[in-house]
Parts: sequence; structure tokens; C-alpha cells
Amino acid sequence: MNDIYLVQKKCYGTAPYSFSTYIYDTKGLGEKLHTTAHYHGGWEFVMPTEGNIEVQICAKCHTITPHQGAFIRPQTMHAVRNASRDCRLKAIVFDDDFLCIDRVSPLQTQCRDAFLNSTAKIPCFLVNDSSIEKDILACIHKIMDLCGNINSGTGLKIRANILLLISEIITKYSPQESYIIKHKRNIQIIKKALRYIHENYQHKISLDEICQYVSMSKCYFCRFFKKEMHITIVEYIQRYRIKMASNLLKKNHGKVLEVAIDCGFNNISHFNNVFKQIMACSPSEYRRRYL
Repeated sequence: MNDIYLVQKKCYGTAPYSFSTYIYDTKGLGEKLHTTAHYHGGWEFVMPTEGNIEVQICAKCHTITPHQGAFIRPQTMHAVRNASRDCRLKAIVFDDDFLCIDRVSPLQTQCRDAFLNSTAKIPCFLVNDSSIEKDILACIHKIMDLCGNINSGTGLKIRANILLLISEIITKYSPQESYIIKHKRNIQIIKKALRYIHENYQHKISLDEICQYVSMSKCYFCRFFKKEMHITIVEYIQRYRIKMASNLLKKNHGKVLEVAIDCGFNNISHFNNVFKQIMACSPSEYRRRYL
């Protein structure tokens, strides 16, 4: 997620047996929460505690309210936006290795492997409208509560509750009840396009270059990207550039004009307009908040 709205991050344990918790808050900032679509190697739970958020997982979008949640698999494209003006959310991220213990029983190994190898079909959106989802969300709530009150034994408790959560998922969900995303080829194309943008955002990027890079026609790619990402390719490029610009502004990196040029804008007026449209404030106003 974008660390612009990050108000708390905690990491527990040592790699690779570690996990992280995040709290994001836009309340009172007058800003819009919008993480650019991204992916990572960890499993992630996301839950709003105040306000509503819109979670996009691959091509599917869902509005999540407090007492609901989203479950994001490793290497899965996702983004989060606020559906209400002020919102606060919590997230926990852990890697496969967090589930490993030096000595495990065959039963625990079987359950863990079923989860990691996707023989258990895991729902992406948990809307709290069934007894199964209520049980799973209760487990997630308990994990989040434990993360907020760390002591010497909390890490083991968190691991135990995550294993309990995995047990709930693999025993109560059949393939027919799954929300699992199957279109892996589409995701690889999107990842390839985003990688090109992330590596070249400081320079002029043409649609022809991106289409050539992903081996698609311009007309088809524009429809394909909008369907998968729920924004146009031009909007994504602008949002990514503004994300990078906001990070530089927080670090007091040079003049606003220099930040604009470093992030691929060759016109300061255009940069100011796009920044204000996305961040709900001017670049100078945004910088002053972090001085």
C-alpha cells in the first residue's frame, strides 16, 4: 500500500518468520485514499475500522464496510480506495514462512500445504452475510486485536490464530463457493504493463510503447486494461506519478518544479492540476504538512 496515509506500521519477529501490521488513516487530512494497483509476496488481510473502502482484487471490485474484510493472495494485483471521505483501515501481511515451525505434525503440514497450494479455495471478499464468514471475520478481528497489544507471547498467539483461521477456511469452503481469481494470463499481462510504467514513469510514456511491450493492439489493450484495473491506462500513469511525487514532497526533495520534472511532468500547471485532483490539495500545501 501507499505509505502516504500510513499512521502506524509494526513488524514482528525476524525474517523469514515475520509479519507486519499497518494502520492507514485519512480522517481529517482532506485527502483521498488511493493506492496504485500493486502486488507483493505476502498474504494480506484488510479491514476498515471507520468509513467504507473499495478494494480491487484483479478485475473485481467490492465496497467493504466496517465488520467486513478482504483477503489478498500473494502475487495478486490489488488496490484500495476510500468509498467514504474519512476512513481508517487495518491490514496484516505475512509470508508463507510465517506458517512454518521447526517441528510440525503431519496434520499441520497437510493443512498448511492445502492453504498454500490453493487446494482450499479462498474467498477474496468477506461480507459478513453467512455464519462461515462471521467465523472467519471473528478470527481476523482477534488477530488484529492481538497485533495492537504486543508482549513476549503475542507472536505465538498470532501464529496460532492464523493457523486457526486457515483451518476455518480450508474446512468450510468448497471450490464451488470460492471467489478465487483464475485468469492468471490476464494478470501477467497487467503486471508486465505496470512494470514498464514503474520503470519509465520519469520519462514520456506513449501508449504505442506499452502496447508493443505487452504485444497487444492499442484498441484491445485500452479496453483490456480498463476492464482489469477499473481505471484507464492514462489515469494509472498519472496516479503513479503523483504517488512518486508525493513521496518526494514528503522528503522535501527540491523545488516543486524539480519534483514535477523528476516524476515525468513537463508542465508545472498540469502537474499542479493533476496533483490537486488526486490528492485534494496543492503540492505546496501537501509539502507543508510534513515539514
